[in-house]
Amino acid sequence: MAISGHLLFYSTYFSHSIRCVAFILLCVSSFVLSAQRLPKGESLTIEDGLSFRDVTAIAQDNQGLMWFGTRQGLNRYDGYRFTRFGNDRQADQFFPGENIQVEGIQFIYDNILYLISDHRLYSIQRNDFSQHDLTKELAIKGSVLQLKFSPDGSIWMVCEDATQQYLYHGDHLTALKEIAHVPRIRREFVTSLAIDTSGDVWWSTISQGLRQYNKQGDMLHEIKVDSFLWYGTMMYYTPVHVDSRNRIIIFPKSRYQIWWYHPEEKRYDVIADSLSTVASSFEEDKQHNLWFSSNVELLRWSPERVLTDYTSVLNETLQFGKIQDIYEDQTNMLWIATDNGLIKFPNQKQLFKSRFDVPGDAWGNAMRGIFEDKQGRIFAYCETGNPGLYYADTPNGPFYRSFIPIVGNPKLSPLDGTNHFIPDLDENVVWTLTDKLVKIDLDKKHVISMTDFSGTADTYWHNPFLRLKSKSFLLGSTLERMIIYNPETGERTKFLKETNTQFSSVHTECLLENSDGSVWVGTNNEGLYLISGQGNIIRHLTTGSTPALSNNHILVVHLGADSVLWIGTFGGGLNKFDLNNNSIQSFTIKDGLANENVVGILSDQIGNIWASTYNGLSCYRIKEGTFQNFFEDDGLSNNEFNYSSFFKDRNGVLWFGGMNGLQYFNPEDILEQRPNPPLTFTGYLKYNRQRDSLDSRVLGSQEIEPVIISPYDSYFQFTWTLPNYFKSDKNRYYVWLEGLEDDWSYIGNTPIIRYHKLPEGNFTLHIKGADSKGNWSKKELEVPIHVNPFFFKTWWFILGCIFLVGGLVFAFTRYRLQRLLEMERMRTRIAGDLHDEVGSMLSGLAMQAEILELDQHKSDTSRLHRISEISRLTLSKMRDVVWSIDSRRDQVKDLLDRMREHAEEMLTPKEMTFQFELGELPLEKKLQVDVRQHLFLFFKEAITNIVKHSNATIVTIRFGQFGDHFELSIEDNGTPTISSAASSGFGLQNLEMRAKKIGAIFQINRVSGFHVMLSMKSL
Repeated sequence: MAISGHLLFYSTYFSHSIRCVAFILLCVSSFVLSAQRLPKGESLTIEDGLSFRDVTAIAQDNQGLMWFGTRQGLNRYDGYRFTRFGNDRQADQFFPGENIQVEGIQFIYDNILYLISDHRLYSIQRNDFSQHDLTKELAIKGSVLQLKFSPDGSIWMVCEDATQQYLYHGDHLTALKEIAHVPRIRREFVTSLAIDTSGDVWWSTISQGLRQYNKQGDMLHEIKVDSFLWYGTMMYYTPVHVDSRNRIIIFPKSRYQIWWYHPEEKRYDVIADSLSTVASSFEEDKQHNLWFSSNVELLRWSPERVLTDYTSVLNETLQFGKIQDIYEDQTNMLWIATDNGLIKFPNQKQLFKSRFDVPGDAWGNAMRGIFEDKQGRIFAYCETGNPGLYYADTPNGPFYRSFIPIVGNPKLSPLDGTNHFIPDLDENVVWTLTDKLVKIDLDKKHVISMTDFSGTADTYWHNPFLRLKSKSFLLGSTLERMIIYNPETGERTKFLKETNTQFSSVHTECLLENSDGSVWVGTNNEGLYLISGQGNIIRHLTTGSTPALSNNHILVVHLGADSVLWIGTFGGGLNKFDLNNNSIQSFTIKDGLANENVVGILSDQIGNIWASTYNGLSCYRIKEGTFQNFFEDDGLSNNEFNYSSFFKDRNGVLWFGGMNGLQYFNPEDILEQRPNPPLTFTGYLKYNRQRDSLDSRVLGSQEIEPVIISPYDSYFQFTWTLPNYFKSDKNRYYVWLEGLEDDWSYIGNTPIIRYHKLPEGNFTLHIKGADSKGNWSKKELEVPIHVNPFFFKTWWFILGCIFLVGGLVFAFTRYRLQRLLEMERMRTRIAGDLHDEVGSMLSGLAMQAEILELDQHKSDTSRLHRISEISRLTLSKMRDVVWSIDSRRDQVKDLLDRMREHAEEMLTPKEMTFQFELGELPLEKKLQVDVRQHLFLFFKEAITNIVKHSNATIVTIRFGQFGDHFELSIEDNGTPTISSAASSGFGLQNLEMRAKKIGAIFQINRVSGFHVMLSMKSL
């Protein structure tokens, strides 16, 4: 049947004509609103880490990570690094497939990636990268060609064998059933599937053309909308797509066009014509724009049915031969897969309106002062490019030149070198300053007066000036030159009362009058001065003052709400000076400011602070305390703004001028905070020096198991990403190791943190991030970290050591106790044996000697008496030894009893009286064997000496603790006999020897008798 068609839009390419039109309009002294600016693209190629240049498919998982299919495997991209999945040893993760089919990657569920590789269907678990060959596991017959998912989650799939192509449908992969089949013709692997809003499928094949099926297998529509001859075979295949409005989009193979097919009428409309090749790729973005491509062209069809050519964006970014897929991610970044890598560019609504910009130029018309007159007309001065003073009756209306510089000699222009304009709404005039103070009539558009100030102002300096409340002007290019000028009287008065030779080199940059008449003066190298209306310096703020500025070069000051003075610096960022509590807070790039050169500051209706910089426009949200930044991709004509070029009109619209025209906007229209996807961990690595091993893991989730760190791990590190791929290298990251650090630390633009040799304990690593525009991620990352101590510091080791030492002490004590018990038993046994056996024998010997003594002759009597005496002496000594080693006689009281007993035995027969003087004695204390033995033998020797060698009648024995020492002394009242001279020395030596053996002091005293004494600290 015949198919009718008509052209909706014919695309023309007019990028060069824009400049021509602008030039013509300039010649007639007016400007029109500039055309929409196209974004700038960025490329990703094998030089950036892509595994293979020929990219066939693009998808994004629910964590925000990008997945790219290539002719040689699969890639995952996190904005900084590629992770390669392949079947060779160099791959980061193993994947058996190789050739990923065009548009062959799908995410059905949150964590499962489905892809068609080498015409087989695979699934990959995103968290642990486990894989399944579903063609084998599900016993799929033939080759898998396409896989699509309905909005209700059901699945459509096309397979083919040698003779047929099959259409399957099911609620899940294990429940697929055949819906239809068609003959397979010469060309292999050719088919197209599209799901409409009802969940029905549109299936295009070579042999049967375009068909529509429902889930039950009923064919609802059939048409051969296009045909072409392929080597003698008629082909009816046409790639088909369906958008969210249920429009059927056809890519005919016989014509270089794009069609909108109307199935009810069986006709089509031509959307695009005269493509360079047949159309190939399709994508619908979140703004419901439709994106089409041929092999080398990229077009956008808006909901208003306006076709825009984006081919130049691609050509300026990357050389390629064929576009193979189009994909928009969660943050409105558009990705283009080509046979030579990837192209990406932001696909966002243009937030700002631009005037005087020159499309395609980085620097076009450089702007300076902006103001409005009595009627609300906006005036702006263009410094270079097309210089002049322009005005517009309305912001969206055309701008007209109101003052034209002198042609041929711009140095004679009264506006040459001017920066600042001060309007007088009562007279509807404007004042400006070069080396002359110029007054311009805004109604008649001519110069009223020019007053020379060449000694006060410099033509090519910034020359700030101020209209005071008194209607006088404050001006001067340096502090020394500052004067107050009264335009009514012409009087000029020096402003500063203080004189300083350095003031001549301190140039002024900005002026601001307070309600009390004092003036803030910003300088180029000496910070900020506050000077009273009478010219006295009230205070001086510098980098060395308290509070301190971040930089001494001040470009702009602005008084905001709540008595806060905002100070823009050259190189030091933005300073917030709270006049109530006398504190300054500095904001730099690490705090979210777009750039640290701030040239303009304005407040919006709700108190937010807008700061124009050398690289972007920043909005400081007072309520949240965060920055939101804007760049060319948001609609700015240029990222670099100019000094003195900012203004807030009577309607609350903010104006900023830069190196390529003006930007104007209503803050309420663009201050929509766009939260980013959550941060995602991408990798973990640690090195163990004990095993000399590196543990590296590829991650891909927001939550990971607690990390256990060995004391032998020299370092460990985490990598993560903020899945916003617009200027990823400008994303900002902050970390806080709870348990070791007290607050967040800014780590820059690289999402990696490494820790070396953390102390033992439990920690929690917190990570947060914001994109280049200041939009924060939805939530922060957290991971518990436990650092194990060295084994000798663990509780089980310490407890084990305690048990071991306790066991050894117990064993040693028990062993010693057993030995002591054994010694006591042995002593008792020896004492008993000596007493019983040897004692009885000696007693018997003595008795026999006595009996023989009675019976023998007188000549033997003395000998037998001697034998008897020796036996009894031996028995006495043996009893002493037995007593000394008997463990049953170890106490002090036993020693005392034995000493009394011995004194009784030795002294009483000699008619000597004795007495004991006892000190303090621990009677129950057990004495060591040697101590007890030496004390007793010392006592016995002394008593024996008295008995044998003294004629004493009284013996005094002192025994015990007397004061601070222990004493054992024996004293008699006699004198030594003559026979004792030869033997007394040996006895005294024995006494001294026994005293030394127990650590005692031996003393002798022969005054009034004989006195021997043993003393020591304690018993």
